[in-house]
Amino acid sequence: MSNGVRDDPVFSIVVPVYNMASFVGDCLRSILKQDYPHIQLIVIDGGSKDGSKEVIRQFANKLFYWCSERDDGQTDALNKGFSRATGDIYCWLNADEEYSPDALRAVADAFRKGPNVDLVYGNRVDCDQNGSPIQTVRRPRMHPKNFTLHCGGVLPTDATFWSARAHKATGELDHQRFPHLAMDYDWFMRLSFHVDDWVYLDRAIGLFKHHANRQTRPEYRDEVQALWSLARARCIQEKNVSAMELVLGWFCWGAWARIQSKNLRLPRISTLLRILGSERRRTS
Repeated sequence: MSNGVRDDPVFSIVVPVYNMASFVGDCLRSILKQDYPHIQLIVIDGGSKDGSKEVIRQFANKLFYWCSERDDGQTDALNKGFSRATGDIYCWLNADEEYSPDALRAVADAFRKGPNVDLVYGNRVDCDQNGSPIQTVRRPRMHPKNFTLHCGGVLPTDATFWSARAHKATGELDHQRFPHLAMDYDWFMRLSFHVDDWVYLDRAIGLFKHHANRQTRPEYRDEVQALWSLARARCIQEKNVSAMELVLGWFCWGAWARIQSKNLRLPRISTLLRILGSERRRTS
């Protein structure tokens, strides 16, 4: 099935914002400075009180759509933004993240590698809050289904792009179950079942800034873990994934991920128990 992506694809980029006045300007500039002409930039601000709205307004004549109004959290904002999208390639960039120079052109070229490429992902550069690089984070080369379902991994939202066809086949992000956290893990796992071909780019695509106000702070770790398990259990049930497939996938794809990262430690039994725990919740 063709992904419907044209030779000159349009990127629909959704930027959710809430009280990010210190970062959103750099985020939007990183998009608008891309060496790529076909960008549909959609900014959804959740009624910020810190001046974010005033920063966004400075870019208003370059935005496809923007609004500043109260919403029900990041997932609601993303769905609102994607409902406006009409491009060929979809993605989202959080207001405190950026794209590296020429990232979109590299991604567009990757989508042109085949008519069935539905997902392209690359590397993320972890930075401090001022944008100074700390380390480059790579994901293993494997189908996103194997990475999300069998390895329990999360693709970086600032370095992952997917076809409009795959987005529409997946449906909306799950605002009811994941209004603020873990919506990315749930989304990419669900999306992965609609991905035919995929491309990995071994280059920096996104810049991820660490700062005190990020939603993914350590104090949310237990909540994120619970939502991770909920997402897996729901996907396992809906896709009718067997316990045997989960165990084999954990062993084979987990080993492949460790080989690529040159981490030769033994598999963690605790991970297998969590995987099988999701299977037990499916059948209970």
